Amino acid sequence: MSREILPLTSLRFVAALYVFIFHMQIHFGLPVSGLLQTFFLQGAVGMSLFFILSGFVLNISYSDGPILLKRYAIRRMARIVPVYVLAALVTLPWFATGAPASSANPVLQGIFIVLTNLFFLQAWFPTMMSFWNVGASWSLSVEAFFYALFPAAQPVINKIPNRGLTLILLTAFVASVLPGLSMHLIGANGANYYILPIFRLPEFIVGVALGTAYRRGFRLPHSELVFIVASVVLVAGLASVPASYYVDMNWLAVPCFSAVILAAAQIKAGWLRSILTAKWLVFSGHASYCFYSFQVLIIFIAHQYGAEIKAVMPLATNSLLFASLWFIVLYALSATVYLLFEEPLRRRLTGRFDQFQRHSLPAA
Repeated sequence: MSREILPLTSLRFVAALYVFIFHMQIHFGLPVSGLLQTFFLQGAVGMSLFFILSGFVLNISYSDGPILLKRYAIRRMARIVPVYVLAALVTLPWFATGAPASSANPVLQGIFIVLTNLFFLQAWFPTMMSFWNVGASWSLSVEAFFYALFPAAQPVINKIPNRGLTLILLTAFVASVLPGLSMHLIGANGANYYILPIFRLPEFIVGVALGTAYRRGFRLPHSELVFIVASVVLVAGLASVPASYYVDMNWLAVPCFSAVILAAAQIKAGWLRSILTAKWLVFSGHASYCFYSFQVLIIFIAHQYGAEIKAVMPLATNSLLFASLWFIVLYALSATVYLLFEEPLRRRLTGRFDQFQRHSLPAA
């Protein structure tokens, strides 16, 4: 496997932080207005960065030869399952949150919710978005779908010649834009397009195809300038267009995120690389999965105990300070879980599998 591309690790935290700001804005209303408020309300667009980045990094990581399915599956499971399960367990006290009372059989409803979450299927049922912690775990359901497709998709995309690869990129881009376009033309349900894995697949394919182009030596000229211009254009666009249902910004987000990822991957020196490879930012990128996964826990606690906290800490009545407090709590929790739980368990699981595989090999 290829070595880690540190600037891309840092981008994971940037995406997770943008989603956190979005959640704080919609749940607690930050004291901002105008362009900044519009930008904050577009924070769910950060999920597009996750999905494109996922395809790109997977393709780069598995570039040394054929994908060994057992090893691949164990590593993917070790990567996402422990924190996924822990995030589910710590939010169990709020299991009934958001669940409508319309079900004729609440017990069967609860079983259905548990089973769909257990098998990473919740994103296939958009009406579950407000159930339990699906508001955060839906993206892991989408990622599980991508992980399942990747071993079959990567060899096919890697064999396509450069002209065909360009066509794949353009087709995937158009496919990522069509859901948002349909929302404006025929009034389609934005929630369906936002969380259904099949509609987020084009973003992942863009990432995989970009990874293939990068592996073949494609490089952007003036990468630092491209990174800055793409970032500025994206921020300006997101701040100028009122939020609808986020995927309708793919016409802007997908090409800008693609340019940012390619540029960040190839920057080898200079002030921008120094920023993107700062130790604290890279560490934050490593802990970003925890940071993202435990946001729903923080939101549940903030809603339930917010009044008590503000009574004890009068300064917390300011929504910006209130959100800052929860950022500190979430960051500390994420760093702790990453260091003491996620990373040690991931290493242990993959290490045991590798050891088992070595012992299972026939003697020479």
